[in-house]
Amino acid sequence: MKPLIGVSSCLLGNLVRYDGRLKLEPRLKEIFGENVEWLPICPEVELGLSTPREKIILLYDVEAPSLQTLETQQDLTQQMQNWIDAKILYLQKEPLKGFIFKSKSPSCGIQNVEFFSSRDAAPQRIGTGLFAKAFLTAFPHLPYLQECDLDDPELVKSFIDRVLHS
Repeated sequence: MKPLIGVSSCLLGNLVRYDGRLKLEPRLKEIFGENVEWLPICPEVELGLSTPREKIILLYDVEAPSLQTLETQQDLTQQMQNWIDAKILYLQKEPLKGFIFKSKSPSCGIQNVEFFSSRDAAPQRIGTGLFAKAFLTAFPHLPYLQECDLDDPELVKSFIDRVLHS
């Protein structure tokens, strides 16, 4: 049985990004080939948002941010948290061996995600996306990468070793 790896859906070339553009990460196929089974996840689309859609941002407190649409200022925080809670419960029942996240995403970014102290303030790259943060809390021992980490052969090797031996 192939190891099951969660992945931000956009990295597989699925058209789920807010701007409707392709974000395929070809290194996934180069590195993993047909040796893994992918479990694609896009929090925003699974939440029911369309593609393309209005950009979402994280506002205020890094520890308890508000997730809002940029232009219409619709607060999606509770809706996203409800989805996250249900998704984590679902994932806990799956034989997941690792996860590859989309960097900089307000839902899936691991680090350096933009946070805004106000709508008028310049963003600061200081946080973690909402789904990524919950995932790392729920699965503290599961290996993970962001797609930007695929540039680092040592990180990739460590990830693969942990996926295959967990």
